[in-house]
Amino acid sequence: HGQASFGTDDYDALSTRGHEQAAITADYLLRSGVVIDAVYSGSLKRQQQTAQAIVERFNSTYGEAPEIIIDPGFNELENEQQISRLAPILQEKNQQVRELLKTAHQSKKDFQKVLKIVFNHWVLEQPDLAGLESWPVFSSRVKNSLADVIHQQGSGKTIVVSTSGGVIATLVAQVLNLPDSGVYSLFEPVQNTSITRLLYNASGDVSLSCFNDCGYLRAAQIEAGRTDLVTYR
Repeated sequence: HGQASFGTDDYDALSTRGHEQAAITADYLLRSGVVIDAVYSGSLKRQQQTAQAIVERFNSTYGEAPEIIIDPGFNELENEQQISRLAPILQEKNQQVRELLKTAHQSKKDFQKVLKIVFNHWVLEQPDLAGLESWPVFSSRVKNSLADVIHQQGSGKTIVVSTSGGVIATLVAQVLNLPDSGVYSLFEPVQNTSITRLLYNASGDVSLSCFNDCGYLRAAQIEAGRTDLVTYR
């Protein structure tokens, strides 16, 4: 999805730049000659807004476009809840976490540092806290959602899924059979509206074709003389 509204009252909405990114991505897909058979999105606002930008562009060009199928299984992991629930526990033993929490909601860099510590604790230690989705549950739901898409659509289809960095990193790690400890290294570099392409067959086998491609955003930056179109989360 496009850039969210970090530091505002509604983080889940796309920022102005996020809307730009979504439009550029849609235009790139059109110029590439992609024929979309289905569009899926998580239920989060920023995911749906990104999917909607793609559908609207295709509709205006071809006079029709697939409807967006909402699947909450593609929703992002609960970053804010993880930090609010786990960071207070971690800061009791980790002075770095205590210091970072003072500025994490104003500084994207400090937020990312806290997120890394909390994420790895959540994945590797698997704390059991009421009301907080566990790593095994999250990992299973995104795997099941991808399997559902493959089952529902069948082979030979081109499908767009508007989702988030944590979901993408988890699915890629699963496809590559990486250990849980390797997920964060895929999560951190995911850029807004980058494209990760998975290939699948009728048997349900899935392979990775490309990961985190945002070359079209960099090209748009050069063309417009800008430096602000490639962003993280």
